[in-house]
Amino acid sequence: MERERWFEAMLRCIGDAIVTTDLANDVTSMNPLAESLTGWTQAEALGRGIRKVFHLIDEQTRQDADLPEIKSLLRAKEPALEDREEVILVARNDKEHPVSYSLSLIRDAKNNVTGMALAFRDMTRHREMERQILAKQKMEAIGKMASTIAHEFNTLLTIVAGRASSMTEHLIPNTRAYDDAQQIIEATRHASVLTKRILGLARATSPDGEITIEPMPLPDVVRNTVALVESSFAERHITVEV
Repeated sequence: MERERWFEAMLRCIGDAIVTTDLANDVTSMNPLAESLTGWTQAEALGRGIRKVFHLIDEQTRQDADLPEIKSLLRAKEPALEDREEVILVARNDKEHPVSYSLSLIRDAKNNVTGMALAFRDMTRHREMERQILAKQKMEAIGKMASTIAHEFNTLLTIVAGRASSMTEHLIPNTRAYDDAQQIIEATRHASVLTKRILGLARATSPDGEITIEPMPLPDVVRNTVALVESSFAERHITVEV
């Protein structure tokens, strides 16, 4: 009796959910965490088959997952079965938990097998952390790519703006060529602002630690864009009014 009380106290202190069975694979004990995850109390589960209480389905196929029995562990001469994480535990109330579990044989003082211990843990939080880490890694990769593109594009803009500015020194003011060069310079200024914003998004945060979103002067952007492509539209007999 004292040994049983010690065993029960140990089960309650363990961080994993624990279910034990006899040689017939019927439940003989459960700790509180196992009761919480399966939806079965120990009193309700005692004497029931382990597959009834610990109902597993395959995460991919949604079919019932096979839970090894004591006989199969004995035939394989394996003292334990390593963790499996691609299974779903379906609780008594049909709530599902991704779980990792392992099986171990229970032996008495004479080394005779008397049952099996099933240890399992809810992997929901672990998987959520994995998803968050993966999402963060993806955002970091996108940020690096955006930063590289923005830097290279900004270099090209600097060259274009410099050449356009040099052109204005050799052109007569108030001529079509001079106005086109000025529009190129103005367009590169707007593009430079956009690349800076892309860099800001790539870094994901402003100096105060928050993303800063500022309104853009849309009418000015539209007018400048139309002015840039107006000559191309004219060749195709397209008229744009702003």
